Amino acid sequence: DRMLQDLHVDYIDLLLIHRPDQLMDPEEIAASFAQLQKDGKVKEFGVSNFSPIQFDLLQASMTKVGIKLITNQVELSVFNTSVMFDGTLDHAMLHGLHTTIWSPLGGGQLFKESTEGMSKEAADQLTRVRAA
Repeated sequence: DRMLQDLHVDYIDLLLIHRPDQLMDPEEIAASFAQLQKDGKVKEFGVSNFSPIQFDLLQASMTKVGIKLITNQVELSVFNTSVMFDGTLDHAMLHGLHTTIWSPLGGGQLFKESTEGMSKEAADQLTRVRAA
């Protein structure tokens, strides 16, 4: 309640679990989310940075309480394309999820003049993008 008051809102549209935790209890999370939804405090739920199997593990518990996770927020940029090849985006399409992206501009790296301080992979990728 205090968080809602601090934000000057009656409810939150979308609440995400930011990162998977190996110690999380999916049943406990599902019960908490169900209560938040029942109380009208949160409309929808999702996750951020979950692998497809981590997503499915939590969704199995959420299904038991009648909630569908609607998104997995993942990092995707010219510097980090791994979700395009590791099954994460395929999983989202398979399950009709709305994928949200964080750091689409690579944390500002796309606009840096110099590649100093970048990983070799990021510097090589930036060089390829600028040459295109």
